[in-house]
Amino acid sequence: MPALKKTKRQQVAADIKCLFKMGLFKKGWTQAHLAELLHKRPAMVSLAFNDPFKRDFGVIWEIAEKLDVNLAEALGGGNI
Repeated sequence: MPALKKTKRQQVAADIKCLFKMGLFKKGWTQAHLAELLHKRPAMVSLAFNDPFKRDFGVIWEIAEKLDVNLAEALGGGNI
C-alpha cells in the first residue's frame, strides 16, 4: 500500500518540529532545559514541539527566538 501524502498543514507542522529539534541539538539543550529558560512547563514545550498548530502562536514564537531558528523557513516564507 502506498504511503499517504501529507497535507500542507501536516508538512508545515513536521517542518516546525524538525526546525525546533535541530535548534535544540545545535545548542545542546533538552526540552526540559528550554522549558526552564522560557519559564514554561516542560509539558507545554513538548506539546508545542509535537503539535505546533494546537498551541498559542506566542509560545511557538518564543521557542523559535530562544533557539535562534527562523520560523519562516518552516512556514514556507522568507525572512521574518
